[in-house]
Amino acid sequence: MKKILPAILILVLISCKKSESPILKVRVQNNTNIILDSVHLTYDVTYYNFGTISVNATTPYHSYQTLPTAPTADVFINQQRVVAGRLFAPNSYPYPALDKGNYILKIFTDTTLPSGLNATFIKE
Repeated sequence: MKKILPAILILVLISCKKSESPILKVRVQNNTNIILDSVHLTYDVTYYNFGTISVNATTPYHSYQTLPTAPTADVFINQQRVVAGRLFAPNSYPYPALDKGNYILKIFTDTTLPSGLNATFIKE
């Protein structure tokens, strides 16, 4: 009996898995030919700074509780603020939230926008 009880206890512990709560994580990829001095997601209430992002580089992930699906970033280049993506009218709130998971916010050149930069979320 002394040998069976520890074996049962081990089986019970192995079968009990911790259920991790899903997390929303975002990283930023610079797909332009210029160095981005500082990048902040426009609709992020914490205004987290992803820092300097070199050409064709990707940042580490940053975790969020929630983010809207609007792929817009405030990018600073030579101390000038440029918006990557499209700004949305305040009366269009609330935006749908991104599903939990890992995302890349790709920032890329787009000559159809006044800023010359666009952005898109891609779920990994």
